[in-house]
Amino acid sequence: MEKNIQPFVTESAVHNERVVSFIRNMTLSVFGCSAGILGITSYHGVLFYLFSYLFVSFLIFMMKMGGNVREYYQPGPNFWYAKVLEGAPSFVLFWTLFYSLVYVYE
Repeated sequence: MEKNIQPFVTESAVHNERVVSFIRNMTLSVFGCSAGILGITSYHGVLFYLFSYLFVSFLIFMMKMGGNVREYYQPGPNFWYAKVLEGAPSFVLFWTLFYSLVYVYE
């Protein structure tokens, strides 16, 4: 019986984490634009952010990782909830910018 050993390489893990962070930040900026254009305010915006974060994470999980988090991201469960607030500044920036452009400065 042959054992399949996949060593954990720190450089690869750091690279994967940076790529995931970049994808999340860019897409959450787009979702922030969408929230502003749709006129979402208050707690609905926070819920929209959380939904967007989970949606983007799910897409990364399925499309880029092929459903196998542990192969690309260590520890695996941290992929879903670690750095939840990392994309929040970009989201809020574009959310308020586009909300102001569409609804305040009509």
